[in-house]
Amino acid sequence: MDLISEGGAPENFHISFGNEEDDSNLSGTGQRCPLCCYSRRHFHCKNCIRNGDFLHSSHHLLERFSEKQLRYKNLKTAHATLENKCVQLLTRRRLVCQIRAEIKQKAENIQNIRRLMELRRANVTRLQDLKKELHESNRSLRIKLPQCDKKVRIIGDYVLSKLDESERRRECLTELQEKLRQLKRDHIEKLVKFIFPISQAISNRSSFSSSDGESKNTINEISEATRTAYVRGKWILQDSFGEMQHIIVAPALPGNGNYTAYNDWATVNPATDVSVVGAGKAGEDAAKNVASRNPAHTIAAALTYTSQLVQIMCFYLDIRLPYKLAYSDFCTTALSEAQFNRKVARLNANILYLCYTQGCRLNELRPTHTLENLQKLMNPTHANLGRLGPMDRNFCLNELADSALTQHLGAGEDSDSDDESNLQQEWEAVPSNLPPPSPVTLLPGGTTPYNNTLHYHHHHPAAAAGTGQQAAAATSLMTSAVASVTSFWKGWTGK
Repeated sequence: MDLISEGGAPENFHISFGNEEDDSNLSGTGQRCPLCCYSRRHFHCKNCIRNGDFLHSSHHLLERFSEKQLRYKNLKTAHATLENKCVQLLTRRRLVCQIRAEIKQKAENIQNIRRLMELRRANVTRLQDLKKELHESNRSLRIKLPQCDKKVRIIGDYVLSKLDESERRRECLTELQEKLRQLKRDHIEKLVKFIFPISQAISNRSSFSSSDGESKNTINEISEATRTAYVRGKWILQDSFGEMQHIIVAPALPGNGNYTAYNDWATVNPATDVSVVGAGKAGEDAAKNVASRNPAHTIAAALTYTSQLVQIMCFYLDIRLPYKLAYSDFCTTALSEAQFNRKVARLNANILYLCYTQGCRLNELRPTHTLENLQKLMNPTHANLGRLGPMDRNFCLNELADSALTQHLGAGEDSDSDDESNLQQEWEAVPSNLPPPSPVTLLPGGTTPYNNTLHYHHHHPAAAAGTGQQAAAATSLMTSAVASVTSFWKGWTGK
């Protein structure tokens, strides 16, 4: 900037140009400003610019730069002052709003505390009233307590006496139950010993042991031919020599629980009734011959005896069986295979239930072995015959034994209602105007009036008519009661 003099405007301007065309840019009216590159006529010196003593180039704004700068500083100062005032006002306004919010919250807290104090006062008043009532009640009880000491002692002595009496009665009941159990066991043992004896035996061919040579062979061939039958397209040997058999009275049952010989013989031979074979000596001989030639009558007779034994044992043990069976169910060979299997399955189920009620382990029993299960029932090591009380549910049949037992229970051509209708034919209709039966009293010697009456009837047939009617009436009343209980049980259990 050596070209600018100390007094103001520059003294010399060194303008360089390269060609003649640049001369056209120069004019006599003004020069180009080195700052804005526009042509200007007026230029300001360094001191004027430093002091702000210059105007706008458009000449319509007559205010100098220094004046503008002074006015700008004044506006800036006024703005800062105004901003400080606004900040102070906003601070005060914020503080006022905060104080108002705190006042409102404190007022709400005061209201809540007042309501809580009212509730506490009401609660205190209620508790005080209750305290007064309890105090009065305790005072009255303290007054009456000495009067109740005697009653308390009397009631305590009464309770102790009742506890002693209950213990004595419990001991008496236990003793009576044990006597009853032993009595039941004795009766059942006598029943099995003298009326329905059960034993085991192995069938053999000792009848042919005396023969030898050709006669023995001929007898064996004839015997084998007589014991062979053509059933359902195949030859079946209808005997059980060399097998374990369970005998009840006289007839026997196979030890393996397989009673198909009954169905095989019934298929080949016509249906007969064991109970209606001819009368007299000829009839007895014929019955013996028929029974000795086929296994159907033997199995039917054994099952009949078994059914009777089970029914009588249930009478002694006071147990109701789950399935009904009549004594005459097995007294015929006219049953179909399904009917026979279902009745045998019901008999086996009744025996298993009887064993279960007497404490036998069902997992040690075989459901199809009829008489073997009864023998285990009579064995003290396997069962507690005559027991009372609840039964143990831990010992149950396994799945295989359960399927073997239940596969024939629902089979058969006739339904449960058919069997029950057959059983109902054994009941007798009873009129409603019968007099109540007289109680049975024991006479000296262990006899009853019924025993004497029967003895009298035996010796005096003419006097048996009137007494027989009374006995029939009593029997009819008893059967009617049994029928009522049976129908009630049927409606309750659905069986």
